[in-house]
Amino acid sequence: MVSFWYLNKLIKNDISMIFEDHPSPKKLSDQDNPDFINYFLEELKGVFGTEKELLELLGRFQKQAFGQEFIKILVKYSQHTISNVERLENIFVLADVPIAASYSNTLKGMTEDGKEATLSNEPSLIKDLKLATLMAQFNYLNISQYTQLHSLSYRMQLEDITGLFFINLQEEKKMCDHLSSCIIKEVINKFPGLGSHY
Repeated sequence: MVSFWYLNKLIKNDISMIFEDHPSPKKLSDQDNPDFINYFLEELKGVFGTEKELLELLGRFQKQAFGQEFIKILVKYSQHTISNVERLENIFVLADVPIAASYSNTLKGMTEDGKEATLSNEPSLIKDLKLATLMAQFNYLNISQYTQLHSLSYRMQLEDITGLFFINLQEEKKMCDHLSSCIIKEVINKFPGLGSHY
């Protein structure tokens, strides 16, 4: 992966090659439809905002979680989200637009729910399940946004950008599986008799 710093340096110096032996990719400015460009940018800012909010919440969740397996998945999800954010920053650079985030009312509501959940005094397993449910909501939102952006960038023939969206989309799907598996294990550890049902 080409670093954000290196890509930014190349663009500022107006060098025509961004990757070795690979011509500069198309930018949004190469597109003919301004409405399409604006829609793409709003979606990009939206998923960037989601990832930034999720990263902040994950830090809070790690301090409140009880189950060791769940704490491990929170740490893993934080590392994964940092990588997603870095790839999104590279996408902004490749598209030759300023890095910016937007926050929908849905996202703001999810963030508030996450903050409230960390302040509750409920039993440890119940709290973990609530935090996991909130993580799943962010995960599903990300999958939806990355699916849309991957399709958009493909139609716009932004090949390098499409590739980065594809990586983020696949990583989100993997985290969905990890999260589900982790919660099942935590419930089974708390209630061993339920193990026969999984």
